[in-house]
Amino acid sequence: MNKCPHCGAALKTLSRFCEACGSEIKAQPAVCAESSNPKPDIVSASDLSDQLNKDLSLLSNQPPASKASSFFTGLVTVPTFGVGYLVVKAWGVFGRIGQSPQRIKLSLDQNLRTLQASYYSDPQMKALHDKGRSELNSYIHRQHESRVGFVLGIVVSAVVIAVVAILLAVLIAKHALAATEAKANEVRQEAMEAAKREQAAAEKKASGVRQEAIEAAETAEALAVKTHADYIAKYVGEKPVTSPGTKRIAVLVADDKTRDLPATQKLISLLQSETNRFTSGLLTEAAVADGKFSELFSGNFAEMQNMELTNNADTLLLVKKQLNIAKDSNFQNIVTANLTLTFHAISVASGSVLDSFALTSVGAGLTSDSAEALAFERLMNQFIKHETKLQ
Repeated sequence: MNKCPHCGAALKTLSRFCEACGSEIKAQPAVCAESSNPKPDIVSASDLSDQLNKDLSLLSNQPPASKASSFFTGLVTVPTFGVGYLVVKAWGVFGRIGQSPQRIKLSLDQNLRTLQASYYSDPQMKALHDKGRSELNSYIHRQHESRVGFVLGIVVSAVVIAVVAILLAVLIAKHALAATEAKANEVRQEAMEAAKREQAAAEKKASGVRQEAIEAAETAEALAVKTHADYIAKYVGEKPVTSPGTKRIAVLVADDKTRDLPATQKLISLLQSETNRFTSGLLTEAAVADGKFSELFSGNFAEMQNMELTNNADTLLLVKKQLNIAKDSNFQNIVTANLTLTFHAISVASGSVLDSFALTSVGAGLTSDSAEALAFERLMNQFIKHETKLQ
């Protein structure tokens, strides 16, 4: 393989110039093939020293662009769309064609490697190697600073252009805004005048609509009052007569369909006292038939309020009746009545259950009425013995 006699770099076949150092390659006389083992060419120490000094001289004659000039080049590159960079390049700030610093650096690096491999043990050559390596590293560092300055110039230029563009945009926007505001003031004035005319017409129309709405609301309110009054009249009956210091208690015994007024009166007779006033007619027959009794028995406080029971009673004693009539198979013509009364004492003010219990009894007779009457009589005896909060 052919090598450059100056820097030792590999050469292509028939090359006239070294791509590493740019030196001209002269034709070498042919060597007679007398020896079967030719020795490789070794650059002498003096030649290598001369080549290193030459490379160092060339490198010092082409220093990297200063940070200031690189910053200026970057500064003019963006606003000139790259033309400024090309002009500076043509003036040779970043190197000359045919003998670029890149080639010089490559040649110097190769020669330093050759020196280190062959003559590094020689003190003078070692000193030359250290000097060359130091200057090469310093050159590379300064070249890096030059590139940083160039990039910084581009960034500063871009920021300045952006700021100028923003200021121009702001000025243009202000001008456009002023024109828009002037036009908007004209439109606003026209709109205000039109709005005043429309407002006057709308107020006139709204006055009529408002009057109609008031009349409709009054009609609806009167209808609602009448409907509620009809509701109360339908479901709320007799109101107890009270005196100061007495407690109003409404009592009703009923199943899911009808009231049992005789049983209710019997229960009241057992509960009557000077401090309590009882009534059996607070809830009408319609209240039982329409399920209101069952809702109150279940503790529906909203229904109590809707029926305004707080105006008529302090406590509800609701007794749900469950009766099962059966014929006795062991005795002819004997009827058995299974009767269960479930008692719920409910506070009308809060809807809370004050007392709750159930009593069950069985009665027998020749008819269902007599059997039920006996079962009820036995239940009343149980009720007398039962301690309730209403007694």
